[in-house]
Amino acid sequence: MPPVRIRTAGWTVPKDVADRFPAAGSHLERYAGVFNAAEINTSFYRPHKPETYARWADAVPEGFRFAVKFPRTLPTPESWPPPPHHSTAS
Repeated sequence: MPPVRIRTAGWTVPKDVADRFPAAGSHLERYAGVFNAAEINTSFYRPHKPETYARWADAVPEGFRFAVKFPRTLPTPESWPPPPHHSTAS
């Protein structure tokens, strides 16, 4: 069975629960010390450089996963035109 992934939208460590996270490291490194996945919520609003994704990947342990939010600039399936009708009659 694949591992269960629990994540939040982003990796901010709120002050009121900061003592439950490792003390050292960036917010992402501290977050990755507790959770095994995170949503990159900001990708909905703006694109990120490949170097940014690489830096984030380097900051987390092996096996950590990111869910990249679908950009709002791309059309959603609901707005796609219907597929063309193909007749099967000969």
